[in-house]
Amino acid sequence: GAGGASRLLTPVRVFGHVAGLLLFPKRLSADYSYDQIPLVPTLDGATLLCLLALGGLAAGPFLLRRRAPAASLGIFFFFLTWALTSNFVIVIGTILGERLLYLPSAGVCLALAAALVALGRRFCAPWVTGALVSVLVLLGATRTFARNPDWKDNLTIFRCAAAASPRSCKALGAYASELLASDRPEEALVLARRSLEIAPRYPDAHRTLSKTFRALANRERDPSHRDELRGEATKHAQAAIDLLAADAGGGGALADAWSVLGGLAL
Repeated sequence: GAGGASRLLTPVRVFGHVAGLLLFPKRLSADYSYDQIPLVPTLDGATLLCLLALGGLAAGPFLLRRRAPAASLGIFFFFLTWALTSNFVIVIGTILGERLLYLPSAGVCLALAAALVALGRRFCAPWVTGALVSVLVLLGATRTFARNPDWKDNLTIFRCAAAASPRSCKALGAYASELLASDRPEEALVLARRSLEIAPRYPDAHRTLSKTFRALANRERDPSHRDELRGEATKHAQAAIDLLAADAGGGGALADAWSVLGGLAL
């Protein structure tokens, strides 16, 4: 939905996030949807720094092609593969995804390896370079080992994603859906509402809220309060239907929303 200057400035800022993930992957997330990385309407200081870094790195393949061909190739490979999903060339509908950096990271590894070899030849003994590489590999392996349990199941990965990307409507909505599936509707209600506050027209959040209110209504013993909860469930189910019906790809989600509404009517 970005237009004008924001259409080009936002991918520039995203490059800063990409560089951070590749160089220091302390915080990882399965999702960076709206509004985890806000759109950039005007050129600010942080975006300017990202633009300068991007321009300097883009010049690397040309400046290093003779003195350091391996590093030049690595940087070129990074740009070639990252450009496809960077949103500079085409808008892909995903502002950032760690899965999209797997192939580009190979170019970064090649460039870094070439830099370490050159450093070892000019300034230190080969064993120093070997020790540095070993440390980097150990750190990367440790981070991988620590991250792997996050993928235990859907509930765990979306809980971690919601913690790492607390402004992502999709991460919050997915976590709410999994909480509801785990029979924890009170917790699901809080997360689904937060998701909807970020993106009021997000149909999945409306759909999850409709199911959550229905589950709460089924537990309620007070008839008047139960009717209020079912009224909220109906309102959100209808909102999901209206939003999904306008989307040609509504499909199963639209059918599910109708099913919720039908169950409430019954």
